[in-house]
Amino acid sequence: MNDLVCLDDIEKLALIKLENSRYKDYLISGAEDENVLERNSKRLKEIYLSPRICVDVSNVSLNTKLLGEKCSVPIGIAPSLAHKLVCKNGELSTANGAEQSDVIYTMSTFSSTRIEDVAAQNPKLIKWYQVYVFKNREITKQAIQRAEKAGYKAIVLTVDAAVAGLRRKLLKKPLSFQQDFSLPNFPKNLDKSPSSGLPFGSQITSTLSWGDVDWLRTITKLPIIMKGVATVEDIILSKRHGASAIWISNHGGRQLDDVPASIDVLAKIGRTAKALELELYVDGGFRKGSDVFKAIALGADAVFIGKPILYALTIGEEHCVKKLFDIMKTELATVMALCGVRNVNEISKKYLWENISRL
Repeated sequence: MNDLVCLDDIEKLALIKLENSRYKDYLISGAEDENVLERNSKRLKEIYLSPRICVDVSNVSLNTKLLGEKCSVPIGIAPSLAHKLVCKNGELSTANGAEQSDVIYTMSTFSSTRIEDVAAQNPKLIKWYQVYVFKNREITKQAIQRAEKAGYKAIVLTVDAAVAGLRRKLLKKPLSFQQDFSLPNFPKNLDKSPSSGLPFGSQITSTLSWGDVDWLRTITKLPIIMKGVATVEDIILSKRHGASAIWISNHGGRQLDDVPASIDVLAKIGRTAKALELELYVDGGFRKGSDVFKAIALGADAVFIGKPILYALTIGEEHCVKKLFDIMKTELATVMALCGVRNVNEISKKYLWENISRL
């Protein structure tokens, strides 16, 4: 594991191990021509830093707060499907790695471990629960109330998947589970019919509306985070309907192919979220500490990562998840020091080179 010095190393080794896995196509797939999949990381590389000198950076702090909870770094784990497809203990390993790293873990609706089992193993871990609104809303309601009872701190509502994106790799080779595999947070008799190659995809409602957000407010006291917001208008409506935070995302490039990179959306609409006193998160192509620095400089409160977590689990379960965060913490602390920044709150747009004006 000493040979792993960046997230690219983790990804390369994981993909070798997953070469014959039915999960590989799911991990690497994007929508249609996969343009935004590439654009997410490409646009991050096109933003340059503008370091300041002669600043005492002998004590750099990465600490922050998200929804009032203390975290060791403004980086968290995004929701992703069925971690047992890449490691034996699945989400239990993910949660252990997250707790050891003192980061927020967002559990997926489509997790392969029970909501309560993660909570029982990691009671001190800050846990959020991600949901879709299902056609049978009672399924959604029961899952949210189970999560709240188990000590999860927020509900992450995915709002950019009323229908599944056209993921060509999965259309050609649908993701299928073995007979003995299950998604235990669903009723056992639930129809597993796929949509765009994804099991249970046909269960997600295509009638999602702001009324459903209002409905969620009636069934839980937890803060609601709107994941998949991409416009100023929807930030304003999110605030109006009681959301506590906005999560900018293009679903890892899996839904619409002809949309901007997440970092570009952040640059355009982040100011609105701040003006409305909404916390602001982002995912999509973030792989380095400098990527995180750029997002925070543009107004994000935190960056969330998905695929790299699965790659880490593939290689070394919870130990590699911790290794991943150790790498990113070191990278972010180094970038902050070299830019003349002593804590997360000091990071601002002034540390970005003038080419950011094109965003």
